[in-house]
Formats: sequence, C-alpha cells, structure tokens
Amino acid sequence: RKRIDRLRRNLTRLKMKANLVYGDGRTHQPEQLVDHILLDAPCSATGTLRRRPDILGRRTPENISDLQAIQWDLATTALGWLKPGGTMIYATCSLQAEEGEDMIAAILDAAKGGFALDPITPEQAGEFARSISDQGTMRIIPSDYADIGGVDGFYIARLKSSST
Repeated sequence: RKRIDRLRRNLTRLKMKANLVYGDGRTHQPEQLVDHILLDAPCSATGTLRRRPDILGRRTPENISDLQAIQWDLATTALGWLKPGGTMIYATCSLQAEEGEDMIAAILDAAKGGFALDPITPEQAGEFARSISDQGTMRIIPSDYADIGGVDGFYIARLKSSST
C-alpha cells in the first residue's frame, strides 16, 4: 500500500497518469493487454546495504531462492499482459546476479524468441549511463557513484515482446 501511495503522489507531482492496480501480480489478470509494465520485483535488497547494513544479517541462500521464485512468477505472468511490441522494465535493488542477469537470461531462454532485450541507451540512462552493460541492461554498483554521494545498487533490464 505504501508504495502505491508513493507512486500516486509522484505521478501527481509529475502531472502523469497511470492506471494503478493493487493486488498480487502472480494472479492478477488485466482487462486488456498493456503497452508498458514496470516490475519493481521483490528482492534481497542487497543494493541498499550502504543505507541498511542490517540486510546482510537477514539474508540466506534460501531467501534468494524464495525471492527468485516470486520474481520468476511475477515476470513471466506480467510478460503475458503485454501487447505485441510492448515493453517491460524489470528492476531489483539487488546486487545478486541471481536476481538480475541470471533471472533475465532464464526468462529470455524460456520465452524462445517471444521477447528480447530492448537495450537501454545512454540518453535514457542519463547520469547512470556508465552502468549500461554490453547487453544494454544496467548494473548500478553503489561504489561507482561515490562522486555524487553514493546511490543504491540496482539491476535494470528492458524486455520487448515480439511484434507479431
């Protein structure tokens, strides 16, 4: 609920509109296909260690496996909601490859050509362009941004559905 409220406030502040739905993304079925999805997937939050060092003491390999299962279910379900040519941004505040690069590789492998990476451009990434990988995803490492006071760690990928 808190995230939906924050999103609503930010949309109002930015004078943007969106149809917000609060529910379990693993079981939700939209009334119609959509153009774009932002999936801020539940994750280990290891990217927030600089602000929340207590995270280290609360994470186990089993936690990562459990979170991966949720991430998989949310991502693969949400991809089914996209119109042909639609895009989904997948983001986690995790430094773990299992919740980022490995997850996206598994999703693309299972999609068998139905989806592809839609590379993020330097213009779109702005100040974070230095974090764009050769594949066009972003791996933001907090220590890489000490010059601006530090940031949280993230993984971001944009997937695009096939146009047919």
